[in-house]
Amino acid sequence: MITHINLLKTVKTAAGCVLAIWLGDLLGLNYSSSAGVIALLSIHDTRKETLRATGNRIAGFFMALLLAPGCFLLAGFGPVAIGLFLLLFTPLSMVLHIPEAVSVSTVLMTHFLSEGRMGGEEILNEILLLLTGAGTGILLNLYIPGKKRHIQRKQRQIEEGFRGFLQEAAGILDRGERGLKQEREPGSWPGKRLEERLNALKSMILQGEREAFFDVENSLLSETRYYLKYMSMRKGQLMVSERMGECLKRLEGYERLPDQAVRIGELLELTRVAFHEFNNARGLLAKLEQTREKIKSQPLPGTRDEFEIRALLYQILLDLRQLLVIKRDFSDSLTTEERKIFWGEAI
Repeated sequence: MITHINLLKTVKTAAGCVLAIWLGDLLGLNYSSSAGVIALLSIHDTRKETLRATGNRIAGFFMALLLAPGCFLLAGFGPVAIGLFLLLFTPLSMVLHIPEAVSVSTVLMTHFLSEGRMGGEEILNEILLLLTGAGTGILLNLYIPGKKRHIQRKQRQIEEGFRGFLQEAAGILDRGERGLKQEREPGSWPGKRLEERLNALKSMILQGEREAFFDVENSLLSETRYYLKYMSMRKGQLMVSERMGECLKRLEGYERLPDQAVRIGELLELTRVAFHEFNNARGLLAKLEQTREKIKSQPLPGTRDEFEIRALLYQILLDLRQLLVIKRDFSDSLTTEERKIFWGEAI
């Protein structure tokens, strides 16, 4: 079932094929239709992919020019020569990691077969066919709509997803001595909502990572990996959040939580309010250290349940700290240029 059609790529492929054939005819080249095929093969999803593939095809073609004379000398200008050429050229192109060169170079070599000779005029014709087709493909593929707006929209959605997770987490903890066992609608337990939010976050981050990689692949003159680094940072925070979520779900099994839960819940709420792309997390880390010192100074637990609860709460606090450290490290890793371009007046 067809779920998506890249209309722009389809139009560019058709237009490139027609334009390359027309240019080939205009230049008086033999086998000008091959220029159209090369143009078709030269149009890829990203600019960098287009340039890489084209460079590999050109390099492979000149390598093929060195192999072809020996093949034609040994087997003559017949089908066996092409078979011998492929036996040598195909594994060589694989070893050199230029598999794109096989199809184009083979097509161009068959023109020598049809001509029955491989003189300077024939070689020049094939070179011009290759440059005409590849050049047309590159020219048309210079325009590929950027993903910047999509990525920025995805950033806002991801941040909102984290805020929702932190809100649910804070809601589990801030009940304290009031207890956890409350009447709820079936399927509305906080642990279930936490899991749903984390699953949604994972999907959004993976999609955002794909779009960020696409953006990097289409940046030729001013490459930036900011969005890719941003998505990697959020992926790291997601892993920590999933671990935190497991602890939070285990706390639902206890009827009451101590005062330390309320303190950590307040810290989670504070993190939720301040959760933003431009926050370097230093202020939140300082607040977390204050909270940790206060908890460490309180009396030790007296029962097994209290001990288990305190252990889970402390793990949640450590996970929250790791979540904030990941953001701080991301902020510290940004260059002055990245801060200026992507954070602007926020720095």
